[in-house]
Amino acid sequence: MEKKISKRIMLVHENEDYKIYRAACDCISHECDMTIELEICPPTNFLILSLDKKLKWSSQWSYDYERPIYSWFVDKWKRITVALKILFTGYIEVEDSFLMKDNDHIDAFIDAIRNGQQLLNERVAKKNVSAESGVQSDS
Repeated sequence: MEKKISKRIMLVHENEDYKIYRAACDCISHECDMTIELEICPPTNFLILSLDKKLKWSSQWSYDYERPIYSWFVDKWKRITVALKILFTGYIEVEDSFLMKDNDHIDAFIDAIRNGQQLLNERVAKKNVSAESGVQSDS
């Protein structure tokens, strides 16, 4: 089902209204991969670009192995403060990176977005043709 369109970007699924790609991160971990969804919103013909990635947060990223008892308390304090932030605000802010280390990978990413642009252009052209044919049949 998957078709390779270019380096580290895979076309996973396509329809007349959307295309879904899987983009592999250059860090080689499958947990860092991103899903690129290009979808046409039918009533408006807007192109919706969604970049989906699994984000993680860990209280142990700043663990100090030279001071394990102190780090244990810091770890628990971070967990409590993040839990309280989620409880009172409903969210936490997290960011992550997507690594592209060569021009081929960047070009493949651009190609995936250009394919979505082509999907939009084809959809708009179809709509214009059907609108023109509808006007001609009414007259």
